[in-house]
Amino acid sequence: MDLRTKSNWVERLACPDCHQHPFKMLCLDCERHFSRTEDGIYQFMPAWEDMPFQNVEQRYDTFAARGHTFKRTDPVGRAIEVANLLSAYGIREYLDIGAGQGILESVTPEMAKAVLDVSIGYLRAVKETAPETFLVHGVGETIPFLSESIQCVVADGVIQATVDKKATLKEIFRVVPSRGLVVIGIFGQHMYDLIPMVRSYGNHEMTKYFDTGLQVESSEKDSDQVWVLLRKE
Repeated sequence: MDLRTKSNWVERLACPDCHQHPFKMLCLDCERHFSRTEDGIYQFMPAWEDMPFQNVEQRYDTFAARGHTFKRTDPVGRAIEVANLLSAYGIREYLDIGAGQGILESVTPEMAKAVLDVSIGYLRAVKETAPETFLVHGVGETIPFLSESIQCVVADGVIQATVDKKATLKEIFRVVPSRGLVVIGIFGQHMYDLIPMVRSYGNHEMTKYFDTGLQVESSEKDSDQVWVLLRKE
């Protein structure tokens, strides 16, 4: 099976509210109908009324319209670093949460990839950059994919921007299988909470910090970002 086919991703979609696979875009448990836009974006936002996703979506759509990448230095070089890391671990497919303009997707043509983003604007930017990418409009707090269905999750500069960081990390844990790989990049002011752990406390303390069942395999700090590589045992 060619993992790069978009039908392969469709088979793994799940209702964001109950995580059941929808039958012909209908969740039989929640009785919710899902849709796909004319330009191929799958609409899987949660039905939660008490989460401020609408304001977040509007803010990031504004950023997308301005072409903002959120990567402060050398975004292409950073994407190539991640792509090389994925290749070194034998990754053939990945889900990128909050991919921005899709720079990582543009440098991984040989890999199957899906992008999950709260912003339709950014998803359309990814479509322009890497048209073979499977695009899903949704949120990291309730990832609309089946449990243990995705080999690798990338979240570069995203965790600190989510509405509920702990829920996002737990959702990442849910969708990766045993020995699945998670690559997290944290930059800006938020990374300073992690720097002492990277420098002094080692991977055991980092594992306790993330507190999701994901084991920290390695961590490092570069000029403006902390990178953490996690495995699901």
